[in-house]
Amino acid sequence: MKRWRINTLGTGGGDAASPAGPEGRRMARWSSGGLRRIVPAIVLVVTACLSMGAQRDAAATLLYDEAVSGDLSDTPAALPALTAGSNTVHGSVTGAAGGDFRDRASFIVPGGFVLEKLLIIEVDASGLHQIFVSLLEGTDFATAATIGFNNLAGFSILPSDLLQTGAAPGAQGPGRYFLDIGPSADTSSSVVRGYTLDLQLASVPQPATLPLLLAGLAGLAVARRRRSA
Repeated sequence: MKRWRINTLGTGGGDAASPAGPEGRRMARWSSGGLRRIVPAIVLVVTACLSMGAQRDAAATLLYDEAVSGDLSDTPAALPALTAGSNTVHGSVTGAAGGDFRDRASFIVPGGFVLEKLLIIEVDASGLHQIFVSLLEGTDFATAATIGFNNLAGFSILPSDLLQTGAAPGAQGPGRYFLDIGPSADTSSSVVRGYTLDLQLASVPQPATLPLLLAGLAGLAVARRRRSA
């Protein structure tokens, strides 16, 4: 049978029973020093994960405003690069008589990010003067596939997430996308229909269990080295 003696080197400062001899001394050194090294590392990893989540709430960026940057047309114009967080687009269309029948634009979701939401925040239309907003994906507008579509009027419930409609609802990964916006009723009139969109870009989330797993493996490696010392 092993002899047991009182170990006063535990982390709590009190007495604890441990096997006598070299094995007991190694366990005591591990309990007093190992945890002091691992706990700060775990705290650092968790803090980093929380910081990554906070970056998803970045301030809104005015991506494009027709009143400032010029009218969008039926030829897709490349929007400025999206930034993490909200990217708003302001514009308007009319019926054929108004000469502004279509607004089309392209944008890119870069690697490491997803288009988390595409919110239709505001529609300035009433009665029959409705407006549609469509999202397409592809390298060229002519062959791009429609993945989201919504038809709205001034009485529509907003905001509405375009990524929760169509053939492929949900967040969209890296790639080239197109916006197609135009009148969907009373298309021959000159009535102006305004809109505000919010393209929300988010970094690809890291699995929550991975940092904890890495921290655990690091702790096991430290323990193994101390036991072999």
